[in-house]
Amino acid sequence: MPTNRIKVIEQVYQECLCMIAFIQRQGKNSDMLSMATVLELLDPSLIEPTPHEITELLRCHNKLAEAIKPAKPGSLYYIESRKKALESKKKGESADGQAYKNGFQKWKARVLILSPLPIVNNTAAIMMAALVVVIVLVSSGCIDTDLLTKKGLITNGTNTMAMIMHWLLLLAFACIGVCFYNLYTVQRFIETRTYDEVYVSNYWIRLLVGIISGIIMAEFFFEVLGIVSAQDNNPSMLQKISKPLLALLGGFAADLVFAIVQRLKHTFNTLLGLDSIQTKQTVQALNAQLISTNEELSIKDLALKVSTAKLKVNDEEARNILDDILSRLGAVDAPALPANAHTQEQDTP
Repeated sequence: MPTNRIKVIEQVYQECLCMIAFIQRQGKNSDMLSMATVLELLDPSLIEPTPHEITELLRCHNKLAEAIKPAKPGSLYYIESRKKALESKKKGESADGQAYKNGFQKWKARVLILSPLPIVNNTAAIMMAALVVVIVLVSSGCIDTDLLTKKGLITNGTNTMAMIMHWLLLLAFACIGVCFYNLYTVQRFIETRTYDEVYVSNYWIRLLVGIISGIIMAEFFFEVLGIVSAQDNNPSMLQKISKPLLALLGGFAADLVFAIVQRLKHTFNTLLGLDSIQTKQTVQALNAQLISTNEELSIKDLALKVSTAKLKVNDEEARNILDDILSRLGAVDAPALPANAHTQEQDTP
């Protein structure tokens, strides 16, 4: 039997064992026959299963997957495998059972064991490092409090080192905010056993986006909101900590900053007339698509595209053209999309 095929069958078998253990711990109702069938099968890594045994294994896997919903078999298997790796680290061994050769590996294995999932350990380590940076900067007196109440990215007459410490403080607060969001999101997926390691890169992307959003919120929105006016010669404590708080909020709510910037983009497009150009191009493309032979696209799909374009159009003339296309399609009453159809807000598992 090919090696890849053995690995797939072995993983299916291990997932079944993890699902049986999960069902027993949670006290869920399940097909007892399916569980008994899996337990009676021999480990595929030890002996090659017959075609009938493979069919029974897959049937039992589907039955057990239905019983553990909303949990996912792959998530249960991954978390369980990480727990075993964590136990090996506590014993001073690598994942393959080999002992660590140097002291740093042993120290790292014993310290970074907050969770079986590496993304949790890495995010927590980054968050703790950012907290240490904040504590050191605030307690050492390196922060110029006047910079926290001044507007503008660059302030004339300010020491370069003071500016660097100021930016480092804002970056640390933004990092804390985005790490807090990532940990909260991962926690929800771990609790429901729906975590998928495929989306690990999304958390790192979110980290970078959150840091940038925090800096934007702290500096640009601080000036737009007018938290400190030019007449405030003696700012209050709340005004002094407003920039770090905005950086923290920007890191946590990166989607909010993106939505605001996206709204500004649409506003500038409207002022510059770019929306009308895009609308005319969309209308022309839809007209050409309607006139041409429609072999690959059904009338229903085309009507849905026209309805979608109509929701995005602000020009009355373009709306009339789209209504005419819909009438020619015989789908004037085509269903409109929901209000959130233009936003892509999806939690990362």
